[in-house]
Amino acid sequence: MKALVHYADILTPNLTELCTLTDVEYGSGEFSDIELAKMCQKLTEQGPEHIVITGIPYNSKQIMNYVYSKGEEPRIVMVDRIGGDRSGTGDVISSIIAGMYLNGHDFYESVKHAAEFVTKCIRYCEDNNVPTHWGLCFEMFLRDLMED
Repeated sequence: MKALVHYADILTPNLTELCTLTDVEYGSGEFSDIELAKMCQKLTEQGPEHIVITGIPYNSKQIMNYVYSKGEEPRIVMVDRIGGDRSGTGDVISSIIAGMYLNGHDFYESVKHAAEFVTKCIRYCEDNNVPTHWGLCFEMFLRDLMED
């Protein structure tokens, strides 16, 4: 994956992937905003304009998405922590971000919308006792993406 970074315009790593791409020791998994910015800057120097570090545990009730665009101040998108980890969540987030961005939406707004969409899907899964190993139920909400 490291060899492909310079081809990317957008990267959507989770924290583990970010550490791997930047050769930073994961350690406790707790990084300051300054450390996150430095890792993102290191990656943007290789080519990508935009990075969002997805699914960073913030506290027992929230998940943080760290949004970094070259030449701009980093921004944060916070969402509620709901249930356990679900396979495919990062794929859905990445797909929504790419689709919205390629259709002319602002990168930050694309991340925000993707995070809100996935939160809605996870809430549905939790409310309906969908086993976590089944992944993310999103099909019934796809129409919501057409409004944007």
